[in-house]
This record gives sequence, structure tokens and C-alpha cells, in this order.
Amino acid sequence: MWGDRLRDGSGRALGILLEAGCRLRYRFEVRGLENFSRSPSTLVVFNHRRDADTPIIANVLFGGPRRFSLDPMPVFVTREDMFKRGFLGNYLTHWPGIARALLTPLSLKPVMWALHAYPMRRIGERTLQEVLEDILRNFGDLPLDQVLKADWLEQFLALRDGGGAKTVSQALDRRFQPLLRRDYGLTKLTRERFRDMKPLERAVISSH
Repeated sequence: MWGDRLRDGSGRALGILLEAGCRLRYRFEVRGLENFSRSPSTLVVFNHRRDADTPIIANVLFGGPRRFSLDPMPVFVTREDMFKRGFLGNYLTHWPGIARALLTPLSLKPVMWALHAYPMRRIGERTLQEVLEDILRNFGDLPLDQVLKADWLEQFLALRDGGGAKTVSQALDRRFQPLLRRDYGLTKLTRERFRDMKPLERAVISSH
């Protein structure tokens, strides 16, 4: 119960900051809010076109600073990698390298927790690094030629002197970040390894 109160208090505090930031930065008009009900609940789905969409819509759903005491607070689902340390450094690719290096150690998980946000696994956003980490954790340090398709294997072999990466753990070296950050990581796997991963992916999706 204490954890829930702390979480709600933190969420409302963040919501007030969200309200202030949105009003200062953006001009927006709200229509159809009469269709939104906290009880019974309403499912809100929107086409996420740019980074400003989410804070603006979240601000509207929180109801502004005068209505932060209303319960229950809205609940959100968002991309799974936002809960992982290093997301900011990998996501803000247009920012200067120094800024990204400073942001990489930070974790958004406490913010997501306070905002009642839950992770949603989206296969397309699973990077090759995440997929290889799952393989290392579940199947061990396999030879890379048993994991990656031939064209991707060649890229890992070519990036480092002395024969390149030959195992999954070697491929996860930070020197390979340009390759590891690529989306649709599952599509880089051999057919056999992809089949091995399917039950794991389904289990995670079901657990969420």
C-alpha cells in the first residue's frame, strides 16, 4: 500500500511537470474528451507520429493540475526498451556524442514506474543486441555462424582485426554497436535459431 501511494504521488508530481512543459512548448487543441471515462475504463490508441505526441496525450489524460486527485490514475503501455538502461543514449541518435554518453547510464524505469507505465514487446524494435543477449542467456555462448545469417556474419567478421567476432559474447562487444543497434534483430538470425527463439518471445508477450 505504501508503495502504491508513493507511486501515485510521484506520478502526479511528474504529471504536473508534464502539464507545465507541454503548455510552454506546444499549442494544442483537445476535442472529444467527453468520450473518455476513468470508470468504466477507456482504451486510448493513437498514431504515434513524433516524440511530442505521447507527452501531450498523457498530459490530457492526466487531466491537468486541478484534477490530479482523481482516481484511478491512467495506465500506459509503452515500448519495452524504454525500461532498459541505455535507452536514451541509443534513441537520441541526433544528439551530440557527449550528451548521449552522459545519458546512456541513466534509466527511465523509475519514471515509467511513477507514471503507471508497463512494457510492451514490439518485435520490430528489438535490436540485434537484445536478441543476442537473449540467445547468450538462454542457449549459451554459441558460435556466431550458428546464430546469424551469412550476410550478417560477414559484417561481424569484417569489423575487427584478427578474424572478427566468432561467438555471441564476442559479437556483443561495444565495438560492434553500429551493428548491434539495428532494429528487427530476429530477422538477422538463421532459420534454426529463429525457431528456437519463437517460444521465448511468445512466453514474454504472454507474461506482459
